[in-house]
Amino acid sequence: MDAQYDVIVVGGGHAGCEAAAAAARMGAKAALVTHRFATIGAMSCNPAIGGLGKGHLVREIDALDGLMGRVADLGGIQFRVLNRRKGPAVRGPRAQADRRLYARAMQQAISAIANLTVIEAEADDLIVRDRRSAGLKLKDGRELEAKIVGIHEKYDVAMLKVEAKDLKPIEWGNTKDAALGNWVASPGLGEN
Repeated sequence: MDAQYDVIVVGGGHAGCEAAAAAARMGAKAALVTHRFATIGAMSCNPAIGGLGKGHLVREIDALDGLMGRVADLGGIQFRVLNRRKGPAVRGPRAQADRRLYARAMQQAISAIANLTVIEAEADDLIVRDRRSAGLKLKDGRELEAKIVGIHEKYDVAMLKVEAKDLKPIEWGNTKDAALGNWVASPGLGEN
């Protein structure tokens, strides 16, 4: 093995950053595997944080000492409460962010976390021992050992579980990286 970690998180989107940061804050030696460090914190065409639905999630992340709320404060250019004239159940705080400011703030926040290493690489395969994840093989041939491997797909909050049976190849940025997705969907995975 080229390096050992307690936790490896694959994917540098919102969910991956939060998962890797949370693991490191809890004292785990964590690695965040992403294609390019420069794309950490990249936002969609609507660079808003919060609102009616996502606002609840952002507040929960904030309550758990997550990054998104603090980074939105640093990258925000407009802050407002939606549906202010309606009842409290449908009001939602929302920050409109400058994409560059938000990305820079998230990259700085990730860089400042002790116990967290960012690895610029492409995930190729999971390493499995005794039907449990034991690490990650990278496309460049390096192998990383870890007790826990979390796979986060672009902007999705849910982790792919190794027990899942009907998974399709994982999308990585603008390319399709089918190797890891094909492995997760392989026959026999998840059977007792």
